Amino acid sequence: MLQRPGKPFWFGKHDNGVVVFAFPGNPVATFMCTQRYFIPWLNASLGLAPKQPVYAILAADFSFQSPLEYYLQVKLDFNEQGQLLAMPVEGNGSGDFANLADTDAFMVLPLEKNEFKKGETYRVWIFNQI
Repeated sequence: MLQRPGKPFWFGKHDNGVVVFAFPGNPVATFMCTQRYFIPWLNASLGLAPKQPVYAILAADFSFQSPLEYYLQVKLDFNEQGQLLAMPVEGNGSGDFANLADTDAFMVLPLEKNEFKKGETYRVWIFNQI
C-alpha cells in the first residue's frame, strides 16, 4: 500500500504459521497502522464483528502532492444538522506523537487525487471518542 504515514509496513505469516506485523519506526505511523490494520485483524481473530465504516465531511480544503493514500489527522465535531465534520490538524510529520492528543481520527484521502475540498466526504478511522 502506498500510504502516508505508515510506511514501511508489512504483515504476513511465517512458514510455521506465526503471524508477523512489521510496523514503521515513526510513532504516528506506528499508531496509524495499529488503528488501521492491527486492531481490525485482532478483532477478527477474536471473532468480533467488524466495525461499520464511518464517514465525515472535510471541514476545510486540504492538498497533498505525493501520489499516496494519505491518512490526515483530524479533529471531529458535529454541525447543527448533526453531520460529522473533520477539521484537519497541522502537525510536524509522523514523528510528532504529541500532535495525536489534539486529534480524534485519521481521514483517508485517496491517492487518485491531490486536492481535497471542503464539503467532500471521506472515511475516518476514529481512535478517540467524540
